[in-house]
Amino acid sequence: MVTRSDALKLKEFSSEFSAKPFVSLRWQLAAFLCVTSMLATSFLVFWAYLESESDIQQAIRNKQRLIQTELRIFSQQGFQLLEQRSGQIEDTISLASSRGVNFRSEDFQKESQAWHTLTSILFAQNASIMGSPTLHLAGPPPPLDPNASEWLELLFDSGGQFSRWFCNGQCELQLFTLIEQSTGNLVLLQRLPFKPTLQRVDQTNNSRLWIVAGYDKEDKILSGTSELPPHLRALDLAIPSQPQYLRIDIDGEPNAIWRFSLRNDGIPASIWVAYPLTGAIASARQNWQHAVIYIITTLFLTSLIALILLWAPLRRLHHLARIIPQLMDESSETEIKVAVREPNLVRDESHLFTHSALELHRKMKSKNRHIQQQTDELKRLAQYDPLTGLYNRSMFEQALHQSVIQLERHLSSLAIMFIDLNKFKQVNDSLGHDQGDIMLKAVAVRLSAAIRRADVLARFGGDEFVILLPNMSDLDQIKNLSNKLFASVGQPLVLKDQTIYPQMSIGVSLCTKADYSISQLMREADSAMYDAKHSGDNQMRLYQRRLRKKDAWKSSLESDLNTALDNNELDLAVSPLVNLQTGLVDSYVLDTCWEHPSRGLIHSENFLPQLEKMQSSILQKLSSWQLEAALDLIDLTLEKGAHQQRFYISMSRHDLEFPILFELITRHCQQVPELAQHLGIEVNEQIFAEFYSQTHSELMLLNELGVALSFTQFGVDLGSLNYLRELPLAMVRLDGSYTNTEQLENGMTKSLIDMMHKLKIKVAADHVDTSEKRALLVAAGCDLAQGRAMTSPLTVEQTISKFISSSAASPVKV
Repeated sequence: MVTRSDALKLKEFSSEFSAKPFVSLRWQLAAFLCVTSMLATSFLVFWAYLESESDIQQAIRNKQRLIQTELRIFSQQGFQLLEQRSGQIEDTISLASSRGVNFRSEDFQKESQAWHTLTSILFAQNASIMGSPTLHLAGPPPPLDPNASEWLELLFDSGGQFSRWFCNGQCELQLFTLIEQSTGNLVLLQRLPFKPTLQRVDQTNNSRLWIVAGYDKEDKILSGTSELPPHLRALDLAIPSQPQYLRIDIDGEPNAIWRFSLRNDGIPASIWVAYPLTGAIASARQNWQHAVIYIITTLFLTSLIALILLWAPLRRLHHLARIIPQLMDESSETEIKVAVREPNLVRDESHLFTHSALELHRKMKSKNRHIQQQTDELKRLAQYDPLTGLYNRSMFEQALHQSVIQLERHLSSLAIMFIDLNKFKQVNDSLGHDQGDIMLKAVAVRLSAAIRRADVLARFGGDEFVILLPNMSDLDQIKNLSNKLFASVGQPLVLKDQTIYPQMSIGVSLCTKADYSISQLMREADSAMYDAKHSGDNQMRLYQRRLRKKDAWKSSLESDLNTALDNNELDLAVSPLVNLQTGLVDSYVLDTCWEHPSRGLIHSENFLPQLEKMQSSILQKLSSWQLEAALDLIDLTLEKGAHQQRFYISMSRHDLEFPILFELITRHCQQVPELAQHLGIEVNEQIFAEFYSQTHSELMLLNELGVALSFTQFGVDLGSLNYLRELPLAMVRLDGSYTNTEQLENGMTKSLIDMMHKLKIKVAADHVDTSEKRALLVAAGCDLAQGRAMTSPLTVEQTISKFISSSAASPVKV
């Protein structure tokens, strides 16, 4: 409730608020744009100036690299020219030698024609011939510096060729070449002035170059493309070395001047370069001017456009803010006008807009949620299976939904084929998932080629495919299509040099009325497919009424099991494992059984696979119940004084995938270490191979605590033999295929048992129902067995009274 003092404070606040000057956001925006534009213009103009200076520096750096590169290239070309001339002079000398001329004899120098011919060539090409390091035979006198004398001696001794730079009175390229003669070797010394090279570089780069040596200002210039300006002479050593440079005016024109050393065998020298900057400065200045004009124009136009675009909306903002909350409503025009006339204490547009935006947000939130739902649905429907390129589950269900709607109008009937590849997991486990993907692609192609154009094929997930068949109700047509699919898919397929013959199971559901639901059709086809799968490979089954009863059982399974757990309707079925040599009970296998009110006694093998397929949350409760019941039985055993008994419980796929049961067992065994000596766990061999990397460390920990480990249905996948060396198993229970009479008689079972014995692993057989089979297993060396030939599964009470209480006093023989 608002008190009188609160009302007075509110009135006082309203008076003070109203007394404050009202400054429209339009003028605030205009002032802000002016200030920010001026600041931005100043900053950007300064930045453009710095960029123009950077452009000039970059142009100088590029010119430095270019000039140095061209000097190197032109020098190499000069040495190549000297090599060509060397070959010409060598040919002339060789020709004269072939005619018997001896260049070392005095007669040769008296032969005026040969002498003048060779001398004219040598003087024309600035070349000399040396008969020894100190003997000059022909041509102009060579510059014999100490380095040249050393090279001459080396050439006369070892032969070859030598090139160098040499600076003295001028800079030149020199090439020393050994010419082998029968009368004695000669050395040809050629020289090429470097000034033409400087002139070529000057012409290509519009620069002036000088070669400077020594510190005597009169003799400093060895070569150059022009006269060295006097004020450059005065700089002397102040000229920086590349990449540094000095900006200086030459003849009233700005230049960048730098130098770099010229390594040679003569006096120390360096090359000075003067690069005119008029063009670079003009280009940079032009770019700077363009940038400034562009910046100012852009900011001006941006500010002007912003004012033009925002001035009028801000002017209308005061009026719009009042009616924005009603824009999404379906209210009448009268209600909107009434809302506009409502009193308002807000003094500027921003406050009004804030209040209105909050109202608008509430209205838009619901609308956006609906739009987002539609967008997500469209994305989901638009997806295809990335591996096969077929429709995915969502697209297939959409097509099925449309087909069901068209029933009785455009379609007379439709059928759904639910296809599952048989033994696909074995291909994945033995050949690798990449080969499994290749197999799925090949099957998709073969299925696509075998169906009609109007049919819809989709990958439902994993190794499952579905086909929608419009106007298909005749059983013969369905059988013919199934046989066609079996034949097409069953063609040989080579994977990793192995030939595979894919096989599959097909379940079919029919629909002739539009009142069928999609889930019902898919469920019927799925049930029929599992019925076909249990009948063998390449089987097709049509959904029948008897399957409907199974579906009803599956749909109520989870709720019934929850009720059974709450009402304590579950019990343990105990199967003794008997030592075939002594007839004594060795250990016990525990299974969960369920006394169903209407279906009677049900073992876990009849409901656990369906729960795993449903990924039911009750699986964890079921595993926890089994563990607690097993621990209670162990406690009873210890109370009775039977300390040699071990009880095995089974771990399902769910227990391996979500290792909560591992944690429970580990915690109990750590709290009561004696429990581990009486507890064992059993894992299906194929399921263990699938989850090996996830469960190996947990199983090893349980084994270290004393829990015994066992494989069930052992021998189905012999690839699992690799795990036996890594996992310390206490026992394996053979798959039923190894305990039939044929395998027992042909020695296959005995070979497997012998292999296990070498690994110190006990072998147990299941479903031993006759004395003949028991005798065969004894002959094969099997250690343990369970079945009607020994004793049927017992309840906990029967086990305690018949075996455990008796075994505490003396062993019980079966």
